[in-house]
Amino acid sequence: MFRPSATRRCNRLNRGRTRTRRARRSGMCRVGSEFALSPWRRSSCQPVSSAEKEPEIMRYLSILLTVAVLLSSACDKEEAQPTAEPTAPTTAAPTSSKADETSEHGSPHAGIDIDDPQSCKGCHGTIYEEWTESMHSRAHHDNDPIYGSMRALRMKKQGEHIAEKCAKCHNARSPDQPDTVAGKAGVSCATCHNVAAVESAPGKVGVDALTWEEGNVMRSSRDLEPGASPVHGTGKALPAMQDGVTLCMSCHNATKTPTGAPACTTGPEFREHGGDETCVSCHMPEVEGPAGAVGRQDKHASHQFLGPHRAWYQNDKSILESAVAMSAAFGDDGLTVTLANKSVHGFPSGFPGRLAVVKVVGKDKDGEVVWQNFTDNPMAEHPDSVLNKVYHDANGKPVPAPFSKKMVRDTRLGPDETRMVTYEVPANVASAEIKLIYRLLPPKLAKLLEIDDRVEATPKVIATTSAER
Repeated sequence: MFRPSATRRCNRLNRGRTRTRRARRSGMCRVGSEFALSPWRRSSCQPVSSAEKEPEIMRYLSILLTVAVLLSSACDKEEAQPTAEPTAPTTAAPTSSKADETSEHGSPHAGIDIDDPQSCKGCHGTIYEEWTESMHSRAHHDNDPIYGSMRALRMKKQGEHIAEKCAKCHNARSPDQPDTVAGKAGVSCATCHNVAAVESAPGKVGVDALTWEEGNVMRSSRDLEPGASPVHGTGKALPAMQDGVTLCMSCHNATKTPTGAPACTTGPEFREHGGDETCVSCHMPEVEGPAGAVGRQDKHASHQFLGPHRAWYQNDKSILESAVAMSAAFGDDGLTVTLANKSVHGFPSGFPGRLAVVKVVGKDKDGEVVWQNFTDNPMAEHPDSVLNKVYHDANGKPVPAPFSKKMVRDTRLGPDETRMVTYEVPANVASAEIKLIYRLLPPKLAKLLEIDDRVEATPKVIATTSAER
């Protein structure tokens, strides 16, 4: 026996099928933008030519099939539940059932689990597939070896409470139980789209800065009419998402080490830059095509969340290649390499272990290598060639940022910075080949974390140039 909420959902589905049959008898109808999930709305019908009917029919049948599967699944689940034995009526104060309420977001639905990204795939398949390539989908400690290994080391050295701190961003939908479906999904669809408000305040990081919508309301950067989706609530655009910055900064702003030294500093760097760019300008660029089966736009914001890891996991170095411009020229003082930061924050940014190294190889007139700026250890042989942060413990020994007393070096490129590094080269150097090499973490840290044999520990060349004397 159906509960009332399930009955209404099934009735709505049956009414949709009836409208579909009527529309087929009377001729195909175009869909107004306000009826994204109602392909045959009699009040907005416009004649469609026979040449257009076949692709339109296939498109809308696909949408109806997706919605039908989702709703029938919900109905089946509720039908299978046993009915409780009748009990004597009792007198109580009137109560309101969430399933029966109608709010500004339309009638709530229980058809899908918004904390399982698989539930979103049927209607939003394109952006779901993009998300699977992102580090957001790998935010759980089992799926990111650098984060997972660092988390484990910190828990061992600093205590189990470290896991709770990490989970505020890495498992924001289930910080207390990171191994549930919601936790393992990492930064999932609901992590961003179920947000009702963001509190930007000192000390507010991740889940502490976020207020969730009641129920399964999903919001975006565009206004959606209440009831626009038959399987989840909808509503007005989320301002913190519209500005392309506020929601991102709830996790990507800044962190400090236990002793107060700056660790991740992307937010302050971004604010130092100023300008009209936002986080999504680079990390969620507009790409061709709708977001999925129910998409009504010709373009959508990529949900690959472009970042440095794509160079290792998808062999896509584009975001890194666009971050820095490099050139070189010989002069009276030697060889000068110019680095210009084209990003809107520091380079590198984010995790404080990231670094970039300028490698210079000098050749004589016969093309033989006769000089290099370093061979094995750039920090020892030519530290100006290294863009990185360095942290020391109380004894002055280099250590990972979380275990440090202070930061003793930050030679990364600042926002909008152009830097020239000059090398004294032997007179027999006739030409030079220059590479900019990026690492997700230094080799010593990779060894400490016992991931030095993994692909994440390998270097990537992100820029090359050359010069002749």
